[in-house]
Amino acid sequence: MTFVPRPLRLTHAVRSTTDLEAVEAVLTYWAVQDVEMTVSLFAEDIVYQLYVSRSAKPYGIERTGKEAVKGMLYDLLAEFDYLTYEADILEVSRGVARIQQRYVLRHRSSGEELAGSKRFVCTLQNGLFTRIHEYHDAALVEAFMKLAKWRLNCERAIVAEKSPRSATGL
Repeated sequence: MTFVPRPLRLTHAVRSTTDLEAVEAVLTYWAVQDVEMTVSLFAEDIVYQLYVSRSAKPYGIERTGKEAVKGMLYDLLAEFDYLTYEADILEVSRGVARIQQRYVLRHRSSGEELAGSKRFVCTLQNGLFTRIHEYHDAALVEAFMKLAKWRLNCERAIVAEKSPRSATGL
């Protein structure tokens, strides 16, 4: 994973230092794929909504509770490797943070790479994340997941074709 340390760009005035520090910390922890430290700043009853097509991946549903969200984050890291991760804090104001992230991910099973950007709208209370809405280009993610699945199926067919059992008809 490449994480380029650079000053975070703020496009609006920051009104809550505590919330800003929490946002910066979560982005830093996630950049190094530290799930435990990332969720340490989540409320116990956090609601995480990942907006992607359900047919693209089962992650595109709402997760409630720190343990459920932690499991989803571990599942994402098991399936994807972050090659590039750049995040900009667009605004932190009145308990709401808006973040834009650019990324390049590698699908671990197929080797296919996905490049794109996404937006987050997060609600914070007392320095803890209580809600996270993660917005993707759903059509891009769905097309990518179909491509990755197709590639895996092609590789399985090639392996089966080369198998000694297939040559003998057994």
